[in-house]
Formats: sequence, structure tokens, C-alpha cells
Amino acid sequence: MSINYEKNFCIKYKSLETTVPVVKNKLSRNSFCIIKNIINKKDINFMFKLFKKRFNSINEKRVSGPWKFKMKDFRRLDLGDSYKNSRFSRCITFCEWNKKNQKFYKIVSPIINIRNILSDVKKENYSYKNLIPYKNKKKNDQIFCDFVRMLQYPTGGGFLAQHDDFDQNYPEKIVNAILTITSRRKKKNSKFSTYHRGGLYFIKNKKKFNVEDLMQSGDLIVFDQRIPHGVSSIDPHKKIFLNKLNGRISLAFSIGRFVKWNEL
Repeated sequence: MSINYEKNFCIKYKSLETTVPVVKNKLSRNSFCIIKNIINKKDINFMFKLFKKRFNSINEKRVSGPWKFKMKDFRRLDLGDSYKNSRFSRCITFCEWNKKNQKFYKIVSPIINIRNILSDVKKENYSYKNLIPYKNKKKNDQIFCDFVRMLQYPTGGGFLAQHDDFDQNYPEKIVNAILTITSRRKKKNSKFSTYHRGGLYFIKNKKKFNVEDLMQSGDLIVFDQRIPHGVSSIDPHKKIFLNKLNGRISLAFSIGRFVKWNEL
């Protein structure tokens, strides 16, 4: 008996009221759910142009250190082992308190809103109160804020080793979200080139679910932070060009642990 993956894991976004109950049900059963067409083509185009504008392979960090409340945005290239798992990727952060990101946050606010409803959390003045720290280890210097960043897995083997998001950098019991910018299956009239191999996967009941064929540009995947996931190598048969914004590009929405400047 074949499984209808689209029916089991996907829902087309219509309104907040009709979408949230269905997503909650799919999360409880599968630990992840794909919300189709949550962002329109115009806004995706704006984001991609913004990523290209912020892209600069020369002034990239290799180590960004702890996330600091009211910090500036940064660009970072990850190649090899990190604090938790190995990866070949690039990130560009978009902090809400930086004025240049106001239009960006206006566009992505519906995504943050639906993520917050699913996580049963509320934001006030950039921060989230009364969240449960990792293993309930409370620290006076920590503050929980949105950590939104573009993630690029470059053509030529960009990847993310299998892991979960349950660690000291994030609070417990939070739903994470990733917005697809480029996809393996080209959306009609999309201006974005697509990759042919690799992509996002989840591990559920010891079974690997490759979700790329279910996702298109503008789709959002939400998932339990405890579910193992990763990104298999993106077009490893092609040449690497680190000065280009290519391969798998997405926008990740987490609530992260930031530290206050005066505590550093």
C-alpha cells in the first residue's frame, strides 16, 4: 500500500484560523509539517534580492561567538566541525532590532506568528518571557529572541550532518520553521535556478524522509526541535564557487539564547 506523502505531511495555507489546527495535528503525528504557499512570489523575490545585496564572500566570519542581544548582523561560512555537528554552509543573520531589517520583518511576521502560536509563546520588546531553558538551566545573563538567518548549502557539496535542535542554544518545547527559497522542484514562473541532488531530510521511527520533492519556493516546513534532521550533499558532482549565491537557500526561524552585553 503506497503512502500519500503530500496528504500526510502537507497543508495548503489559507488562513491562520484554518491552518493552525491541522498543522498541530500533523505535528503530533509526524513531528513535521509542510505549509504550502505561505509566502508569495513577490516577497520571495524581495528576499532573494536582499540576500544577494547582503552577500559578501570576502568579509565573512569563520567563528561568530555567542549571540549578543542588540548585536549587528553577521555573515559566516561554516566548513567542517561546529559546536555540535559538521557542515558546509553559509549563514547571514537578520536581527529584528536592526533598523535596516524592518521591511524584511514585516514580510516574515506571519511566519513568526504561526511559529509562536504553535509553540504557545509570546514576544515582547524583541524577547520571549517564561521560556524553559535547555535542561531547565537558568542563567541571569540570557535572553531569548528571534534568531532568523539565511542558510545556503552551496552547489558542489553543501551539507548539514544529522542532528537535532535540542541543546543549550535554544529553549525547550519550541517548534522551529524553515522557509524554502530555492527548491529541487522548480515552481512555475520561478526565477530561481534549482539543484538536482541532495536536500533536507528528517528521521522518524528510524526511517529517513526526504522532503525536498514535496517542497517548493515559498513553502514553510515546521518541525519539533527534537526530531533528527539534516541536509544531504547539494549537487556534489558540480564545481564549488564560494563567491556565488547558489545551491539550496532557505530562511531559518528559531528562538535563540542571546547574552546581554554587560555580562560578557
